[in-house]
Amino acid sequence: MTLRPATHCLFFPQVIYAEGADDDRMVSRRIYGLLDLEVKSRVTLLEDDLDPRQLRKQIGEMDLFIGTRMHSNIFALSEGVKTLAIAYEPKTTGIMSGLHLQRYVCAMEELDLAWLKESYLTIVRDDDYLPILEAGLQHFRQQAISDLKKNYTVRHGQSITEQ
Repeated sequence: MTLRPATHCLFFPQVIYAEGADDDRMVSRRIYGLLDLEVKSRVTLLEDDLDPRQLRKQIGEMDLFIGTRMHSNIFALSEGVKTLAIAYEPKTTGIMSGLHLQRYVCAMEELDLAWLKESYLTIVRDDDYLPILEAGLQHFRQQAISDLKKNYTVRHGQSITEQ
């Protein structure tokens, strides 16, 4: 594996358990152990148990995010960060499709180095990604507001705008 000269990689744990059952830090350490020394010198393993606000802020500072946890991907997307999503649940694929970014999601069982390399090379050159993401996020926001108004009207008998 080679990295571009100015590249520095951070591994963010979203899920941390004291006994390590589903602890993201364990996977990060395993991946780190597979890297050669030159690459390791440009990788940081974050070990802190960040609260969601801190995690979202840190992820929002990235140029590119590759994630397996759906909520971490949502944090990256909502912060306007180009995201390659690795889906172990259909919801992740649905979110990326809803944003019209389905070419940047891969099912966990289909993931291989070729997809990762090709997707990385494509996403870093994709000048349409961020405008497509912003349009998709705007659509999701409008849909959420519309759904909220409908649900409020059904439950309370009057629309929010009537108050």
